[in-house]
Amino acid sequence: MVDVYHDTIPGWDKVIYIAGPFSDPDKMHGIEANILAASRAALDAWRAGWATICPHKNSAGFQHAADLPYEVWTRGDLAILSKCDAILLMQQWDTSPGARKELIHAVKESIPVYLHRPSAPALRRLIPVDDEDVLVELDLRAREIERWHSKGWKIS
Repeated sequence: MVDVYHDTIPGWDKVIYIAGPFSDPDKMHGIEANILAASRAALDAWRAGWATICPHKNSAGFQHAADLPYEVWTRGDLAILSKCDAILLMQQWDTSPGARKELIHAVKESIPVYLHRPSAPALRRLIPVDDEDVLVELDLRAREIERWHSKGWKIS
């Protein structure tokens, strides 16, 4: 049986990794809001023809596993990202230490980068970063924020 919807959209054999904030200072609602935003980005990617890896959904609730340090999640996420065909940066990716590390890793490994724009029309919410100058600027921004945080400085 031919699935007209899925057979007419290019892709489905490519996997995109959703990158954006997970942790949040608002312990009551922040993480749930971030997981919901990541879910929406993942659905937009599915609709655009990508199979998706959404680490927010993969590890939802695991933040309560006190016996596993933060580095377990970031190292595991980078291992997963290494097997993906692209990375999708959610809005506010730059507020997330994990997403910044993921972007730096993606650029280093030549993994294509896309930006998520949820306010765009449905099939135009994933914007490829084709311009090398823009990609370099994103990478430099992530690295600069990481340097500031490593020194204990806050960026507003």
